Amino acid sequence: MLTEAQRHEYLLSIERLPMALESALRGLRDEQLEEAVELRQWSLRQLVHHMADVHYHGYASMKAVLAEERPSLNGWVAESWASMPDTELPISVSMWILRGLHGRWARLLRSLPPSAWSRPALDRDGTEIVLDDLLKTYAEKGREALEQIASVRARRGW
Repeated sequence: MLTEAQRHEYLLSIERLPMALESALRGLRDEQLEEAVELRQWSLRQLVHHMADVHYHGYASMKAVLAEERPSLNGWVAESWASMPDTELPISVSMWILRGLHGRWARLLRSLPPSAWSRPALDRDGTEIVLDDLLKTYAEKGREALEQIASVRARRGW
């Protein structure tokens, strides 16, 4: 279980991710969005679209934990999704998704009583996890994506 302070920080991360992402991407030209992110060799554009996919699944997984008794989660987003044709769209499409999604997500999470954070679910590998685990996972995924963008900008001197 997370401490109240840890939970608060992770909630802030979820709430602020769209603004942080906009800031991290500010000033990049369309051709710069094609620059590869080191870890996956995806472009920055693909990374932004992937974040929308992953965070949508995170939100849906958390709602399942809140609505069902010990649900089996299948919030996995295939890496191959990052190379599908919809990832060629402007990043503004996924930024709109992330803004709305994170607004709803933060509202939902802030309304929860303390007991909700220990609600269990089965992860896709069969291990039991609780809502606190999902909060930490998705907050950290957002932080990692921001670090990847910062790394590309630093490497290229942008």
